[in-house]
Amino acid sequence: MKMTRPDLTAPLFREPGSIDKAQKTNEQAKGKVPLTATVGKTAQEDGKWTSSSSGPALCLSQKAAIRLYKWLQPLVSALVLVLLMFLFVVKIIGIEGSSMLPTLKNGDYILATAGLLSTPKQGSVVVLKKESFISDPIVKRVIATAGQTVDIDFAAGTVRVDGKLLNEPYILEKTHMMYDVSFPVKVPEGCVFVLGDNRNKSTDSRYSGVGMVDNRYIMGRVLMVLAPLGRIGAVQ
Repeated sequence: MKMTRPDLTAPLFREPGSIDKAQKTNEQAKGKVPLTATVGKTAQEDGKWTSSSSGPALCLSQKAAIRLYKWLQPLVSALVLVLLMFLFVVKIIGIEGSSMLPTLKNGDYILATAGLLSTPKQGSVVVLKKESFISDPIVKRVIATAGQTVDIDFAAGTVRVDGKLLNEPYILEKTHMMYDVSFPVKVPEGCVFVLGDNRNKSTDSRYSGVGMVDNRYIMGRVLMVLAPLGRIGAVQ
């Protein structure tokens, strides 16, 4: 029997649609078949790096954190500034009593400077504390400052400073209530003379227990009424 050798040059049988690995490798080397990136790894495409599958999520969280930080930063700064202001610049004080009617009423909340920021001026409403009289802070109006002379005519209900009659639109009634201080009196250096706006129901510099108030006892100047809502406004 005559045997024949198989033609080794003949193409081998391949399944339809299959690609020979060696041929594919050659085609990739020649640039015919583009390289593909494996999912989850980075690949270079057209000279630019594409993000990995976990990259976009991390990037978005970082951007969100940055946006949150930018939003919170001014808010926190404002809160710190407000806190520092209330510690060192201004204070909120509640009013009890009627000695400053009609300017301030019982139950009002006022904003006052935290400390004597400047020399007290005639007409200013101040918060002071004189423990020889009372341990709690009180609110009164400065009528005269150092070197000025105060004279009160209790019969007429008028107040004069350095001989000049005061125009007092802020008082509730004329000054008829007399205590144990004799007038006229001169205000010593570094002190002020104070009265309540409700002149006949106020204990103030007309009484020796309060007397002339040393400037160091002044805790601050009243700026405005903060509450209740219908009374908000600057204190004159």
